[in-house]
Amino acid sequence: MIDQQLVDGSKWATRYYEKTEAVYKEANSYYPIPPIVIPITFSNGNVIVYPYNPSAPSYWWLGAKLEARVTVPGIDDNVNFIQQNLRLNQKTFLQLQTTVSYSLKFEIPWRFNEMTIGIWEYDPTL
Repeated sequence: MIDQQLVDGSKWATRYYEKTEAVYKEANSYYPIPPIVIPITFSNGNVIVYPYNPSAPSYWWLGAKLEARVTVPGIDDNVNFIQQNLRLNQKTFLQLQTTVSYSLKFEIPWRFNEMTIGIWEYDPTL
């Protein structure tokens, strides 16, 4: 359930916004974009994620596969606690059930030669 406070736009902080491009082998041929591991951790379970590519055909719906990961000492630094497909060019609101810090990883489908990832995190102190 979405709380009324969460739809207050002034309480959302941009945490990450970056365009990633594939490395070209030769004309019209490129290596797939490697997984994008966001270089920051998140502490609030309320985030909005946005895989964006305005030049993609309208029938391409999958923008990225998202993994949210936590560190479990003595077991692994990257334990997935959620995996979700994200729609292309659409912001997705996630309410992750966590009280610990976590990281995000995006797997970009091979057909994209560029992708912009935007992430906003809810901050009740703003």
